[in-house]
Amino acid sequence: MISEYIPVVYMSAKTGKGVEDALLAAKSVYSNLGMRITTSRLNSFIKEIKNSYPKMTKGRKMFKIYYATQAEVYPPAIVFTVNCPELLRKSFFNFLERKLREKFGFLGAPIRLIFKGRDE
Repeated sequence: MISEYIPVVYMSAKTGKGVEDALLAAKSVYSNLGMRITTSRLNSFIKEIKNSYPKMTKGRKMFKIYYATQAEVYPPAIVFTVNCPELLRKSFFNFLERKLREKFGFLGAPIRLIFKGRDE
């Protein structure tokens, strides 16, 4: 299955049709690999989605994101500082990646999402 965030370009080796489109797509993906998002924009994004994701709890503990920052590019890596990383669910991970792509793009680029507790 082809992911919705990966560009697909059809081309012909025989006629050369689509080669230019493939080069343009490659340039676009490379640009997205180097995309940098400021900490303030990431934290505004967290505030926007805060009430959209399901609550993750265990006993009295409730999962909270305190802040986020982009630690690396090529590929982009975003570090989320949270209270209880052990409460993280795969469904939330997928939700967060989808929302990041909707908001910031990252077409063709893998995004590394890293969750750390405050003490780490």
